[in-house]
Amino acid sequence: MKTGRTATPSSTIDDQDFDSYQRGRREGMVWASEYATADELRGLVEDFELGRSGNFDPSHSLYGFMNGKKHKDATSVPGYGNPFWRGFATGAEEVLDEQSPPS
Repeated sequence: MKTGRTATPSSTIDDQDFDSYQRGRREGMVWASEYATADELRGLVEDFELGRSGNFDPSHSLYGFMNGKKHKDATSVPGYGNPFWRGFATGAEEVLDEQSPPS
């Protein structure tokens, strides 16, 4: 993990990817803990595959959550290879792990 750095206009692509991942992770945790149903959360964490994009019905909480954040029509996820969405799924998974009873 990168620590002890600040974003500057000369930030590298890696820094931008890291920042996007961290922002996605935070938003994934918020969505998972405050908006998602148990089925939606499990579906995102268990069924979302690397490189596959996803489409969401307007009744899905992720649709409303992302539209509220971006103020545009967000009916799909651009793919798990995107740093923001990798972070989003990671944050959601962390919430699911916290909510799951120990095995």
